[in-house]
Amino acid sequence: MPPGHLPVRSYLAVPVKSRSGEVLGGLFFGHPVPGVFTEREERLVAGLAAQAAVAMDNARLFQRAQEAITSRDTFLSIASHELRTPITSMKMQTQYMRKRIANNDPSAFLPERVTRLVEQTERSIGRLSRLVEDMLDISRIAIGRLNMQFERVELSALTREVVERFGPQLGEAGHTLELHLTPGLVGRWDRDRLEQVLANLLTNALKYAPGAALKVTTRTLGTSAILEVEDRGPGIAPKDQHRIFERFERLVDASQISGLGLGLHISKHIVEAHGGTIRVHSALGEGASFVVELPISGPSGQG
Repeated sequence: MPPGHLPVRSYLAVPVKSRSGEVLGGLFFGHPVPGVFTEREERLVAGLAAQAAVAMDNARLFQRAQEAITSRDTFLSIASHELRTPITSMKMQTQYMRKRIANNDPSAFLPERVTRLVEQTERSIGRLSRLVEDMLDISRIAIGRLNMQFERVELSALTREVVERFGPQLGEAGHTLELHLTPGLVGRWDRDRLEQVLANLLTNALKYAPGAALKVTTRTLGTSAILEVEDRGPGIAPKDQHRIFERFERLVDASQISGLGLGLHISKHIVEAHGGTIRVHSALGEGASFVVELPISGPSGQG
């Protein structure tokens, strides 16, 4: 034995295994007398190890259950707040118009007022639709059923279409925009899901970098295509760059920023379903760059 160690002449070790066979640890016994451990002691310690394994398994299950309850409560809290906002807006608009109509107010039917009401209602419905889709996607991800339809997609053309749809919102928020798109960048991808990823990245910029200059780039890198959305906003601290891709994570309080905190989490799963990666490069005060890398041939195993 090493100097200073207790003298050990008999040694007994038994693994502590979970129900799945995973080794959680071990029970180790030593004695200064040779041959002190028999089959009886071995059976006794093996039984003790089995009881310890059950206790550890139960503790892990309890911890997971507690984490699931916490996640559920977090989700319900955020979802109820986010769903209530557009519903309240539509309810107030409807009550306002109903009151004017009941009072035979002719201004209620002015084209400008009706047009504004329709636009506000459309925005609220759009927000509700996005929230519901995000919730459905989280459920699909949880059970491994995030549906993908792969086809030939021209990434630069798709990027231009999505950015043009965001044009009014970007303009209202004071963003200047640069597009650097490589033409003819065709790969085997899911068009709708890539639109969803880009829309999430642009929405993220609108929320966290209002008024900042934006640059959207597509290019090739070997056998991959790169889609990059860069902003000149406040940036993201290194300690936060990993967690922003987790469920319900956001950089500021829910009262300051709308949304479920699911956009980047869903985007990460979509990109990984394509066999690609999504990452962020950022530093405080230096903006943020989200880089999506996709294999041009599509995910392995797809014909």
